Order: sequence, then structure tokens, then C-alpha cells
Amino acid sequence: CFNLDHLGIKGFIRDAETRTGISEALIQVEGILHPVRSVKHGAYWRLLLPGLHNITVTASGYLPQTKYNINVTNENMTSVRFNY
Repeated sequence: CFNLDHLGIKGFIRDAETRTGISEALIQVEGILHPVRSVKHGAYWRLLLPGLHNITVTASGYLPQTKYNINVTNENMTSVRFNY
């Protein structure tokens, strides 16, 4: 049995130079048609089933960034940070 409160990814999307959060960035998981957006201060979260996932983030004024083979387990939320 899975605890859906603890399945998926979470983290922050930040500007690498200023360290300020980027709100309204689009977080897309390969193979899933439902993207999510980051909120104030660049925070985001996305429920996902356990497995390996490729995550792409796009934000206005920045090049897209992809992280591959992010391992989501049924133990805890997996922290994935993006710095542009």
C-alpha cells in the first residue's frame, strides 16, 4: 500500500546567480501529460508513482533543463532542485 502523501518529487527552482525562486516554471514529467507549475519562491511538488522519471523544467527567460532517472520511492518525497 502506498502513502500518497509521500510519493513523488518536491523542491525549488532558483536562479543560479541571484538564488531567487522562479515562480510559474513548468515542471514536466516524461510520459505524463499533466505538468505542474512552481509557486511563490520557486517551490513545487508533484505526486508520482515509484520508479525512474525524467523531469524537464522550463521557465520564461531560461533554457529548458532536464534531470534524468530521478528515482522516486514509496518511502519519502524525493527532493529535486533546479538551479538555472
